[in-house]
Amino acid sequence: GQSITQSMLAGPQLVHDGQSVSLVAQGQGVRLVALGKAMENGRQGQTILARNVQSGRVVSGVVDASGQILVAMQP
Repeated sequence: GQSITQSMLAGPQLVHDGQSVSLVAQGQGVRLVALGKAMENGRQGQTILARNVQSGRVVSGVVDASGQILVAMQP
């Protein structure tokens, strides 16, 4: 048989380094969506870095089931 590895249990890569992604920030009745580019691979629930294409800012967010990156709203 074959040993079970962590990657077998974690699910598929939903986001790949260099892929265009939606950066989604929401809170207090506001939902903002921006175009981003993933800077690393990511699975659902994993925190990754992505660059906002318009501003050039690098943000950290969590990959959701649809492959969007959920970014925390800055107060």
